[in-house]
Amino acid sequence: MLTRGLVSRLHHMPRDMKIFLWTDACFGLSIGISNTLLNLHINALGYGATMLSMVNDVVPMVALILSVPLGHLADRYGRSKMLLLGTLLMALGALLVPLFLARAGILFGQSVFAVGQAMIMSTEFAVVAQYMPANDRHFSISIVYANFTLMIGIGSLLGGFLPAHLPLFHTEYGSTLLLGGLIFLIAPIGRYFLTPVPAIHTPSEKPAALFERPNRQILTFSIFLLFQGSPMVLSVRI
Repeated sequence: MLTRGLVSRLHHMPRDMKIFLWTDACFGLSIGISNTLLNLHINALGYGATMLSMVNDVVPMVALILSVPLGHLADRYGRSKMLLLGTLLMALGALLVPLFLARAGILFGQSVFAVGQAMIMSTEFAVVAQYMPANDRHFSISIVYANFTLMIGIGSLLGGFLPAHLPLFHTEYGSTLLLGGLIFLIAPIGRYFLTPVPAIHTPSEKPAALFERPNRQILTFSIFLLFQGSPMVLSVRI
């Protein structure tokens, strides 16, 4: 009964949520492949720990710098536009990284990827909340997270299996990373057809302050995430 009820709720989701879920599946699949193979690919190119640290630091540093400004831009010009542009940039970044051999090219591709991810992080759950009734938002966000996590797992499995069966491209991992980027390109195509979420502020309105003091709940949650993320960053280095 529980499974039947879940399937029924998924079937009756709005069109925009269904589009969001399958495009997020492409997103997660590509991320799973990249998470498994990117460091191996960088090592196989002959780079050491310093380059690995630089490549892995780009995404969190860009998110730290740009998340708040991008959130304000999304409120002003439209979250759907920001989500679409962010998805496109992430897909392009995922394609660019395995194309380059030089340090500068790899870091450029990773930077494009990082800017896109910051755009998505600033907007995606706000967009999901607009597509679902208030009493179903907790369910929709749970499904988005479960779907994304499942596809990361499948992508990780593919990342471990496919390199032995695909031709070499710079390294034995390059072809699989390129395939992940091509899969990712499906996501912005699908998200182009999402119903636009209106901007909170019009461009003619006076913009709000860029940084505002967070309330107690947001501040507590942010501190918790800081401590949660620190060991994850260290584990990536190891």
